Amino acid sequence: SHNVPHLLPPERQLALLQTLASCVTPGGALVLSAYSEPDNGTGFEALLAIAGTRLRQRGLPETMIEQVMASRNTVVFSLDQSLLEAGLADAGMEPPLLLQQSLCSRLWLSRRPA
Repeated sequence: SHNVPHLLPPERQLALLQTLASCVTPGGALVLSAYSEPDNGTGFEALLAIAGTRLRQRGLPETMIEQVMASRNTVVFSLDQSLLEAGLADAGMEPPLLLQQSLCSRLWLSRRPA
């Protein structure tokens, strides 16, 4: 799944994870990417500042940047790491391995045991 979970509220994200995991055969893998904010205590404010700077550098007007920031967890929902881990575990998948992170965009790999 590529950048889909963050379009759903958390309760629907969990259902999506379980549906995706049910499609993985024994020995198979699920690669998942989504918007996923870190915990507030892990440099979160710095990441938001960097994101704002990147949007300004791309020429977005301040009003649009404010709209983007206001959409966080109201229109675009962060995929919480603990929800991801619990949802995959409940579906019989291995813990997700973080393969890549770029600001708040993350890519994970989870396998179903053979």
